[in-house]
Amino acid sequence: MSEIMVNTIYPASDAVFYISTRMPSNDTEWKALETKTVALAEAAAAMTTPMYFRDRDRWMADARLLIEASNAAVAAAKRRDAGALVELNDALYTSCVQCHQHYRLNYGRRAASSAPAAQTPNLEGIWSFATLTGFERPAEFAGKAELTSEEATAYERRLMDQNNRDRRNTSAEADLGGAYNEFWWDRGTHLATVRGKTLTALIVDPKDGHVPALTPEAQQRAQRRAADRRDHPADGPETRSLGERCLMFNAGPPMVSGPYNNYVQILQFPDHMIILNEMIHDARI
Repeated sequence: MSEIMVNTIYPASDAVFYISTRMPSNDTEWKALETKTVALAEAAAAMTTPMYFRDRDRWMADARLLIEASNAAVAAAKRRDAGALVELNDALYTSCVQCHQHYRLNYGRRAASSAPAAQTPNLEGIWSFATLTGFERPAEFAGKAELTSEEATAYERRLMDQNNRDRRNTSAEADLGGAYNEFWWDRGTHLATVRGKTLTALIVDPKDGHVPALTPEAQQRAQRRAADRRDHPADGPETRSLGERCLMFNAGPPMVSGPYNNYVQILQFPDHMIILNEMIHDARI
């Protein structure tokens, strides 16, 4: 099924998604588009018989949406109806996204399986790890590992206000350099809570909530790396950070909350798990 989605459904759908900016200008281009919509319709029909799925009823409903949208795209392409193809954008997008969300690669229950459910906690799903709790403990909470409910609420409100990009009570320079407004940020709205306890830091060991100091040897290595970055900041792509090169960001270890995209998808297998990170799309097994 992954081959159908990646090799056929996604590229064929793109031909319709971008129809308004890639409008066919002659009969040859229209025929090429028609061929893509036919391939899309055939792939959609094939998706009604998957080997694996999360929920058969849900999957079949999603597949039917894709079939209806792709068949309509075929008809519109045959009659050279660009307006109808533009109107199909939402239907195709929705059906593709829903099929993607309810599909998981090479894992699931077979439709005819009658095996009893395993007595293992099911962690599968999409999870958010966004939190206002910092990695290390703030100085104001020195020696204090937990907050009361009242303290947590007050601290959350203060952090939300401090981080709000829509504030206009700072300097003109800060306002000018704001770039994105608050709508686009997703830092979380609450502090981390574990077993009913609201933490002041994500680090719980050592008990002071701070990363232990580097050894003398590690400090020397860090100083050499810093000097190298200072003297050769951009000699080539390999001198830039993994985050800047979009190779790895907050997937860890440790996995730390960032300003947005704080989501993971967990796929659970009998003897291992896959954690797919939204930011840069790293997968940890």
